Amino acid sequence: MDLTAPIAHVTVFPDRALIQRQGSARLEAGTHALVIAGLPPTLERESVRASGKGQAGARIERLDISNEYHAAAPEAEVRRLQEEVEALGRQLRLLQTRRQALEQQRAWLNQLAAQAATDMARGLAMNRLRPEDCGTFFNFSAEQVRNLDEARLEQDTQYTQLERQLQAKQRELAQVNVQKGTDRLAATVEVTLPEAGQFALELTYVLPGASWTPQYDVRVATEQRQVSLTYQGLVQQKTGEDWRNVALSLSTARPSLVTRVPELNPWYLQVQAPPLRVKQEAQDRRALYKSRPWGGAAGEQAADQPMDMLQAAPAGQGFAMSGEEEYGRDQDGAPPEPEIADILKATVEHAGAALLFHAGRSVDIPSDGAPHTVMIARDDLPCTLDYVSAPILELVAHLRATVRNTTERVLLPGQAHIFHDEAYLGATRLEKIAPGEEFKVFVGIDDRIRIKRELQEKDVDKGSLLQTNLRRITYRYRMQVRNYRQTPAHITLRDRLPVPQHERIKVRVLEIQPQPDERTKLDVLTWEFDLAPDHERAFDVRFSVEYPRDLIVTGLP
Repeated sequence: MDLTAPIAHVTVFPDRALIQRQGSARLEAGTHALVIAGLPPTLERESVRASGKGQAGARIERLDISNEYHAAAPEAEVRRLQEEVEALGRQLRLLQTRRQALEQQRAWLNQLAAQAATDMARGLAMNRLRPEDCGTFFNFSAEQVRNLDEARLEQDTQYTQLERQLQAKQRELAQVNVQKGTDRLAATVEVTLPEAGQFALELTYVLPGASWTPQYDVRVATEQRQVSLTYQGLVQQKTGEDWRNVALSLSTARPSLVTRVPELNPWYLQVQAPPLRVKQEAQDRRALYKSRPWGGAAGEQAADQPMDMLQAAPAGQGFAMSGEEEYGRDQDGAPPEPEIADILKATVEHAGAALLFHAGRSVDIPSDGAPHTVMIARDDLPCTLDYVSAPILELVAHLRATVRNTTERVLLPGQAHIFHDEAYLGATRLEKIAPGEEFKVFVGIDDRIRIKRELQEKDVDKGSLLQTNLRRITYRYRMQVRNYRQTPAHITLRDRLPVPQHERIKVRVLEIQPQPDERTKLDVLTWEFDLAPDHERAFDVRFSVEYPRDLIVTGLP
């Protein structure tokens, strides 16, 4: 017997989905073959499993998967689209018939007018017709032509609209046919019952073509020093099955990786064949003139500034509705205070090393490949705020929020949309963040922190033959940071010194005041300090660059 077993629960993994179908029937004592038809042909046959519940002693004897061949897709949605396409086609043919009838009437009027013109000319010449009679006929003919033209114009408009609707339905039907195909699979489950009773069957299988990815909204509240993190899952599926009113779970497990153990191959070192002399000379010339770019070269900036730093976007002008228009008024005549709507959260289940997020309600996800949002959680996380500035690159101070993940959930890698006090700034990407781990987001530029960097000194000493023919250039830069805010600000200031990439180029540090809190091997300098309101601090860096006069050095300011 055919058993109706709709999809009851779907577990979506990052690269596939586990489908659970459930159906029940009352069976007599004996052996029965229950057939669940219409399964997608892309399912992994080795993943199909059957289980059930019934009377004591009931057992499942076997499970078979067979092919079904159809002339058209058997789903009701496909049949509905086909019926709509056929109905629109009939309407178009009916309009075409009416257009032909109007064309025949117009041709008959043209013939009548031509014949009448000859007859009336003869009648006027022989005094058998009066001019008034001719005018009456001309008015009648013109009115008929006008009516026919208006009817034809109206029919043309209807025909164009119906034709566009038909084309849209045909595209939708073609897309559904491509996604679903026409052939299906059927699962036959043989069940034996010792006595008559109700038997509930569950069929599970794995389908490719489904996935989910995390997405976050990060809203930084400056005054409250906290971050509202909204955790969402974007579910996409083109499995050929529409998930209607199903219980949905999102899993962080990766089934395709659990069964594979990484194997190491030998690590070989080989000797490169010597290059041609011409190529070697060219490389020597490039090495001679190449030095580390300094003072704004785009290729060297990425190592010295945070990769996820966001430029603040100007806040757009929003709109507001008054309490009278939107919320009404209370008994005293004052509009009630609106409350923030709650978010339907998913429940979290630990399944070994993976997490399962169970959606808080049943969902509908069609097999269209479009992303569908499933809410997972919204949490208020504590954060600390400070400023980061690299004046050698740009004279601005970036506001940075350091957030701690105080939830029990792992934040998987995904896109994050950043908001600062309700103003949208842009998007960045969050990497995997474990519970208790900190992460940083940049939430725009604060113009109340003013940054300056000026060249105070540039002294060129060309040297002479008695001075070993050296050229020496001395630089002095001063950076100034001023806080125009009403509250203190913690600031991280970064600068850098030139790094020679040639043995004949020497860089000597003459003065750094005050001393940096950190200095890397590549001479990246970092100061961290607190700046009181309406206060200013200055930082001086003085160094010299020496190189032979016959050497052309690039990258100097």
